Amino acid sequence: MDNYFVKRQSNVFGPVAQQNILDLAKSGKIQPTDKISAERNGPWKPVTSLVPLETGFATGTDATDSLPHKEQQPRQRKKPVKHQQQSQPYPGTRGQRETSNLDPGMLGWYLIAWSKYVQFEGRARRKEYWLFALTNILAGMAISLVAGLLLVMLNAPGISFLYTIYILATILPSTSVLVRRLHDTGRSGWWSWITLVPAVGFIILLILLTEDSEPGSNWYGPNPK
Repeated sequence: MDNYFVKRQSNVFGPVAQQNILDLAKSGKIQPTDKISAERNGPWKPVTSLVPLETGFATGTDATDSLPHKEQQPRQRKKPVKHQQQSQPYPGTRGQRETSNLDPGMLGWYLIAWSKYVQFEGRARRKEYWLFALTNILAGMAISLVAGLLLVMLNAPGISFLYTIYILATILPSTSVLVRRLHDTGRSGWWSWITLVPAVGFIILLILLTEDSEPGSNWYGPNPK
């Protein structure tokens, strides 16, 4: 007696003997919509070619009844999805916060600006800029005072160059923290050139530098607060 494989949607059952197919059809476990084949991979033909449609099938039977020797087609294994890192939304800071939530103090902010002396990207809050500026002025005054005392005591004219050397050394960190402060207000660093405007340029820049941080994230990075 011939054996057949039975296919229901994507599931394949069998092999099932021909007589068993007739019995399963009468019991309602094989439906007229199922297909059969002598080979597991087909070709498939309607089961009604073997079982009479009018008399071979039960009526009123739940079509979801399972068949014996159920054999599902092998499922393809899904490739593991690699979790990609979040894209960098801020071209200035690469999506990272610049400062810690802890207040490093006056000297700490001064040293932070020095550690970023060539970093013209990102944002700098008001405290970072103004504490650096204040400490920078105090340091310059102290160096100038010490240089003056040494000049008088040692009569060494070369000591006077200490203040000049310090001023030259602070050009880069002063400029970078200025640019980041403007970024924090949502403005480009090119606004620093407004000081070239006679009389009012410096006043306008001073007002801009006293503005609070732009809320949330802007084009230059997240809020540093």
